Amino acid sequence: MSSLWTGRSRCAAQLTRRDLAYQTFFDQLLRVLLEFKSQPAVVILGAWSPQVALDLGYADPQIIHTPIAQCVEPCLSSRVMSAKDRFRDVPYVSMKRLVFNTFLRFPQSIVKSFFQPDMLHPNARGHVRAIRETLARLTRSGY
Repeated sequence: MSSLWTGRSRCAAQLTRRDLAYQTFFDQLLRVLLEFKSQPAVVILGAWSPQVALDLGYADPQIIHTPIAQCVEPCLSSRVMSAKDRFRDVPYVSMKRLVFNTFLRFPQSIVKSFFQPDMLHPNARGHVRAIRETLARLTRSGY
């Protein structure tokens, strides 16, 4: 991401030109996936890591992805939107909400326990925890 997040949600006016281009491409990707004749299940897997947290704080691609996945704001297409376009409700699954607060208190513990030395990729234990907790969260939320 080209701009830093200041601790409050970025609105469309605060997005940079690069962010808007990325948002447009992500919107187009979701449209294509959701229009397949086979109607695949679409879930967005967010890739949070300690390295992302050190670079961007709480900001990460989720700030761009979530409004498009949920269509909280109008979707980006210039054509007339159908109800399906306005209300996508594509689940966004990320480890960030599960570990961010713990990471702030115990950063080295989270890194050693669940991530490779590069602080970007989860280790085996990190994958197991991520899968278990995100599936439990999805089950509770009704997806």
